[in-house]
Amino acid sequence: MAPHTVHVVGSVNDDLRLTVVKHAVPGETITATSARRELGGKGANQAVAARRAGAIVRFVGAVGSDPAGDELVAALEAEGIDTSGVARIEHELTGRAIVSVDASGENLITVVPGANGAIEVDAVRASLAAVQQGDIVVLQLEVPFEVNAAAARAGHERGALVVLNSAPSDPRVLSLVDDLDLLVVNRSELADLIAADADADTATADATAAAADGQAGTAADDLRVAATKLADRLGVRLLCTFGGDGSVLIGEGTPIEQEAHRIEAVDTTAAGDTFIGYVVASLADDELWVDALETASRAAAVAVGREGAARSVPTRAEVDALD
Repeated sequence: MAPHTVHVVGSVNDDLRLTVVKHAVPGETITATSARRELGGKGANQAVAARRAGAIVRFVGAVGSDPAGDELVAALEAEGIDTSGVARIEHELTGRAIVSVDASGENLITVVPGANGAIEVDAVRASLAAVQQGDIVVLQLEVPFEVNAAAARAGHERGALVVLNSAPSDPRVLSLVDDLDLLVVNRSELADLIAADADADTATADATAAAADGQAGTAADDLRVAATKLADRLGVRLLCTFGGDGSVLIGEGTPIEQEAHRIEAVDTTAAGDTFIGYVVASLADDELWVDALETASRAAAVAVGREGAARSVPTRAEVDALD
């Protein structure tokens, strides 16, 4: 059987990456040690990750009618990604992001949505007419919420595995769970969803918020318990990523725990996107969940050891070579 296609609906940005010794505080002016333009956006990063992992990938999104849009589409095509679903929005600039990375590898990101915020629901529905039974539709939250809602419904109706990464955090994703097969969250996103869940008990919500803020000595354990309760209430698979504490998949029988692979962090910008792209690529190739998480963890470790967004994503050969 041929591998299933991964359809990524999401943002594509012209990133300006600044390297700094430390991040500026309010009112402070600092000097960057370097600057570089590159392909970014959560959607584009995840599409590149899935493609470098070996998947067949289509990207559905939008760019502006400017040179940056031409460059980003060309960059996606150079990766071997089908860009027939990329719309050109007249009188809009291509999305942009300023990414500041300090000496520890931590980042601050400011996004200007541009064309990403002008994607039309009807255009996305038309692009997803190509989805086949067993394909994977991947969503994030850097495009309008109504676009994600329509894409989730279209993917579900066509028999696809629908994956939503709740980033940037938006509790409205709780309204989409009937059309989702996998919801991916990090610490803070999990805490936000539990806080917004009317059925969550107060003790669970308080414990989750404390754990997400690092206030609890057993933060990782508290988060896992809270995540299990949330997945049970929502009736959806929940994939929680906890940085150095690894990840856990809940809702596929016994929870599947995955340890984080340790590596010195250079830039964490695309770690989560790399992880998700590798997970969906493995699933598109009908791999087991446990194998998908192991491979994705290794890929994310390689990515954090490199500078950049999409350019930091490793190939499958590089991941397989990791000790």
